[in-house]
Amino acid sequence: MADFKTLPYAKIFKLSVLGLFFAGGWLALFWFSNSALAEGAYRDWLTPIALLIIAIPLTALSAIAFGPKTYFLLTAALSFAFLGFFTPDFYALLGVALVFFGFWRAFHRAQFELHNNIKFAPSHIVRNVGSIILLAFMLMLSFQVYARVASDIANDEDGFYGRMANTVTKGILPIIEKQVPGFEQDLTLDQFIVNGLNKNFENNSELTPQLRQLELSASRSELSKSLGIAVSGQEPLSQVVLLVVEGQLKDLVANFERRGLPLVSLLPAVYSLAIFSLLRILSYFVGLAAQAVSVFLFWLLKATRFIRINTTQILAEQVEI
Repeated sequence: MADFKTLPYAKIFKLSVLGLFFAGGWLALFWFSNSALAEGAYRDWLTPIALLIIAIPLTALSAIAFGPKTYFLLTAALSFAFLGFFTPDFYALLGVALVFFGFWRAFHRAQFELHNNIKFAPSHIVRNVGSIILLAFMLMLSFQVYARVASDIANDEDGFYGRMANTVTKGILPIIEKQVPGFEQDLTLDQFIVNGLNKNFENNSELTPQLRQLELSASRSELSKSLGIAVSGQEPLSQVVLLVVEGQLKDLVANFERRGLPLVSLLPAVYSLAIFSLLRILSYFVGLAAQAVSVFLFWLLKATRFIRINTTQILAEQVEI
């Protein structure tokens, strides 16, 4: 463990480099996580996941290399830096506590592994450190999701349902294209109806323009009534599906409210629990990837003589009669 008052300059330099990479990795993770939460797109989470896979071995190495006081000061500063990336409210303060708890618990787990195992095994240390870091990170993200969803609903409830409907629509459009003959996202509703009429009624093309227009209007009106939306016929089919999904979501919320169930109040909790469950599944693979990275990282640091693994004698108590 490090004591800067007695260390030679070479070790101070190495510890400074490690501290910079450790802090930089976590600050980047905070920044990209906040961006991913704001954007709400799945692809935006690829960078935070990659950074987390790297941050876990760096945390384990820092817990091994730094002394308790230095590690405490460094992780306390990183934990409060969390407030600079997320909205400074109660949930951000909760995030600070969770992140600091994860850092400090990781330190004790790393030290326990060092003092209770005969052979140094990076994967074992990273597995124990990673489990607590992942738990703290998942809880922090879940509370942030809760805070953002609750804020979005309070500030713009219709806009929230619109964004939710847009996300659902993106997921079901490919399924609808495969299940509904002639469905194309960019095709207008009127053209889709006309194509259906031409296919189902062979003499439709022989009708006068006035009769075809009346047939089109009647079909559009019937479809609009059955879907429960107002359309002009010029909307692309993707927009029609979006309107249907948004209307169904609003009806679902209204039905729950009529039954005395405050779904609007429960939605943030449902969202956060869903995110936590998804992250719990992903954490298994993130943990495996972090262990693989740690084996390579410790091998590289040992090969470049950044770290050394020494063999020492350990004194143990024995009972004799």
